[in-house]
Amino acid sequence: LHTNPGLADRDDRYALRHLPAHLDHAGRYEDLHDLIAARSPDSPPGNIWADAHDRAATLDSYLAAIDLARAAAERKTDALITAGRPAPSLAGETQYALIAANLVSRSNAIPISMLEALARSGTWDYTRALAHAMRHRDPAMRAHALIAILPGLQDPEETALARENALSAVAAVAEEKLRAELLARLGPLLHSAQLEQALTVAIQMRADLFRAEACTSLAAHLDGDMLTRALSCKREALRNLFRLCGEIGDLAERAGALAGAAHLMEDPDRGQALDAALRATVAIPSKAEMERRLGYLAEQLDCDQLDRALDAVIAQSRSGSQGLINLAPHLSPEQLDRALTAAAA
Repeated sequence: LHTNPGLADRDDRYALRHLPAHLDHAGRYEDLHDLIAARSPDSPPGNIWADAHDRAATLDSYLAAIDLARAAAERKTDALITAGRPAPSLAGETQYALIAANLVSRSNAIPISMLEALARSGTWDYTRALAHAMRHRDPAMRAHALIAILPGLQDPEETALARENALSAVAAVAEEKLRAELLARLGPLLHSAQLEQALTVAIQMRADLFRAEACTSLAAHLDGDMLTRALSCKREALRNLFRLCGEIGDLAERAGALAGAAHLMEDPDRGQALDAALRATVAIPSKAEMERRLGYLAEQLDCDQLDRALDAVIAQSRSGSQGLINLAPHLSPEQLDRALTAAAA
C-alpha cells in the first residue's frame, strides 16, 4: 500500500472501509494492530493506513478503526489486571491514542488559507478538505475552516454536514466578539432551520454590543417571525448599550462607545446616540484628543452635527488647526468656507 497507494481504491475501496471491522470480528487483534500501526521509514506510526484514508477522504473511518483496536487492547488490559498479571497491552492503548492525536495534529497544522486553496485549485477534492476541516480541535478554527470551504461543496449531504458542524463550532466559541463575527460570515450560507438556530446563538450572547451585532448581521437573511425576533433583540440590546455608555466616566471612552453603538442603530436612536457621542467628544479636556476623536466621529455625523463639531473646533483653533484638517473631508462647501476663514484668522 505504501509503494502502490492505488491498491486502496480496488473493489470500491471495500478493504479500506471494512477490513478493520472484519479483523476485529474475527478476533485477529494482532493483525488489526499491524494494519493500523504500519509505518513507512522515518514516519510516525500509522501513517500508511492514515494516508490511504486521507486520500480517500475517509478519516472518520480511520479513527473508527483506531477505536476498534483501542477497545480490544482495553479489554485485554482489563482481563490481565483482573488476573493479577502484567498488562503490556497498556502500551498499545497509549500508542493508539498517540496515533489518533497525530492525525488531529496533522489537520491542525494545515493553515485554513492553504486548505481553501488546495480545494479551490483541485489539488484536493472538497470531500478531503471537509474531512480535514472537521478535525480541528479548537471550535473557532473548525468554524473558520468549515466556513471557508462551504461555498465549494457540491454534495448535498456534505453541505448539510458542514453547515451543521460549522454552526455547532460557532456556538462553542467562548469569545463573544469572535462568535458574532463568525455568525456574520456563516449566516449567508445557512438554510431557514439553521438560521433559527443561529439566531438563538445570537440572542443568548451576554454582551449587548455583540448581541446587537450578531442580530444585525443575521437580520439580512431572515423574514417573518425570525426577523421580528432579531430586530426586537437588537433594539433591546442597543437600548441597554446606550444606557451603559452614558454611564462611562471617561469622556473619550464614552464617546467611542456611543459612536460604536450608533453604527448599529437606525434613526431616531442613531441620531440621539451620535448627539451624545458629540457632546462627550467636544467636552474632552485634551484639545489634541478631542480633535482626534472628532476626526473619527465625523464620518457618522449629519450636517447639523457637523456644524456643532465645527463650532467646537473653531472655538479652540487659535492654538492650531488640526481639528479643522480632521473635519475637512466630511464638510459641505459652506462648512469648508467657514473652516478656511477660521484657519486664515
